[in-house]
Amino acid sequence: MAAYHAITRALALHKDLIHTHVVEEGTPARIFEDNQAVFHQFNSPLIDSKLKWINNKYLRALELTAEGHITVEHVPSKSNYADVMTKAAIPISEWIDFRKAYMGE
Repeated sequence: MAAYHAITRALALHKDLIHTHVVEEGTPARIFEDNQAVFHQFNSPLIDSKLKWINNKYLRALELTAEGHITVEHVPSKSNYADVMTKAAIPISEWIDFRKAYMGE
């Protein structure tokens, strides 16, 4: 469900970027996901029978991926800048490298 909400926001922003000629029309909106299960679900050509409880609007996100309007790409947790507050479990040397990359150093 969180992926669906991210996709709807991304599509709205992508439409604005196309309108202002920052992005070419016809290019898909790129969605980055660190959850491998969600990544594989969106990139699978088949809809899993376990998803039958999901409303049509959530299945619409799967259709948008299949139609090429969006791409869902996997980003490892170690490289996920949006998830900065959950990095305490990695070794300090990796945290320092992550912090440098995050701060643009």
